[in-house]
Amino acid sequence: MAIALYGYTIEKAESLGVAIIPTVAQLLQCFILCQRLTMMYRPIYLVRLDERTSEVVIIAGEETQIAIEPDGKWTYKA
Repeated sequence: MAIALYGYTIEKAESLGVAIIPTVAQLLQCFILCQRLTMMYRPIYLVRLDERTSEVVIIAGEETQIAIEPDGKWTYKA
């Protein structure tokens, strides 16, 4: 079974030079954390996949920074 993202399979994305794709654990945790942040009325300014560390980074509000590791564990960085 091939996994597709934006209409591309992982193999096709790799052949086009796409470096990394978030893991399923990262996607699920990102959704949960973004939902929690918006429940607290925190604006979400940035959600980005850091290609150097393979972490999903969320910047919300004025001081909230969250990093989600590939296994879905997250850390709060003030």
